[in-house]
Amino acid sequence: MKNLLTLLCVILPFIVFAQEKNTGDTEYKYHLQGSHTFNIGAGFPNKINSGFTIADQLGIELNGGASPVYTIKYEYGLTPEIGAGLHLGYFTAKTPKFEEATVTSIVDQLGTIVGDLGLCGLLFECDTITEVRDGGYDKYTVVTPGIRLAYHQRVVENLDTYGSVVLGYNIIRSQRNGGNSLDLTQYTNQIPTIAYFTSVGARYYFSPQWAAYGEVGYGTMTVVNLGLTYRL
Repeated sequence: MKNLLTLLCVILPFIVFAQEKNTGDTEYKYHLQGSHTFNIGAGFPNKINSGFTIADQLGIELNGGASPVYTIKYEYGLTPEIGAGLHLGYFTAKTPKFEEATVTSIVDQLGTIVGDLGLCGLLFECDTITEVRDGGYDKYTVVTPGIRLAYHQRVVENLDTYGSVVLGYNIIRSQRNGGNSLDLTQYTNQIPTIAYFTSVGARYYFSPQWAAYGEVGYGTMTVVNLGLTYRL
């Protein structure tokens, strides 16, 4: 009996210490007040992609499209539940390309385009002009600075679960490639000026510093976001 008590006195401190250590170790798996997290990821599908690949007009190739929305996010742990920070998004898009087109026009002596009514050569002289219009497309680069607010709750064990809201402004830069006479504003207008994304997400920390995250939600650009987190 004495030997058993001696053994318990020796083993018990190690058991208690191990339990305390295991409890403390799991704390890093959740959102921490005062922490700094840096997140890099990609969002897909890019919602404007469908509009850029529509080929409902003659002479348009199916080569328009948009890249995923790449993001860098910083979050500071204001409280044990609330985090706030900055958001930066980036993507590129290209309109469908118009093929080169040959346009034949019949003009009268004043240079006015007229239809061939059988009157050319009878009442007035006409000339036939053939014009080759070069194809072209627009390429867009979109940078989205914004702010982000997140609310963290421990819903699932060992997962940092949260809801978040992102609000940003799209800075759009366009570059014309090919024919300058094309009017492609119908595609430009498909890129909204204000960007937002509301989501629910979760991070899984496989070490105190590194985690993988996923978010699903609703917004102007994407539906799903996946990426990696580094925490200081």
